[in-house]
Amino acid sequence: MSTTSSTGGSVGIATELELRFHQELYEAAPGDTRRAMDWRCEEVDGALVSMARGTPSILFNRTLGLGVRRPANRETVERILQVYAGAGVERFFVHVDRRADMPVEWPSPGPKSPSMPPDPPLDVGCKGPSGQAVVVATRSC
Repeated sequence: MSTTSSTGGSVGIATELELRFHQELYEAAPGDTRRAMDWRCEEVDGALVSMARGTPSILFNRTLGLGVRRPANRETVERILQVYAGAGVERFFVHVDRRADMPVEWPSPGPKSPSMPPDPPLDVGCKGPSGQAVVVATRSC
């Protein structure tokens, strides 16, 4: 995996490390643990979609790297939602680095400090399984 976005811009090393860590965590988990959690990972347009029907934890029910390997758009988010719906997972997060290749105008990330609040979520105009608005969590790493 590269540390550049699909348009050649720099993305945070934290995003790169988190993607690698999560994939390696999945691969290193014993088969009986993965089966007990009903945990699987799948790639959707370059994003890593992790889902574990056996636990409500967002550590295992989240998407990483949206817009990093390939440009992301509303259809990408809708495909990710379909994957979660098909797996029976209703509670999950979709993370995106603000420097990722997304078809939205990001506010300038600016400097961050531990005391600053998290970036506001981005409403991507999609609806989840229960009709709720889907938001994408953003962060500046």
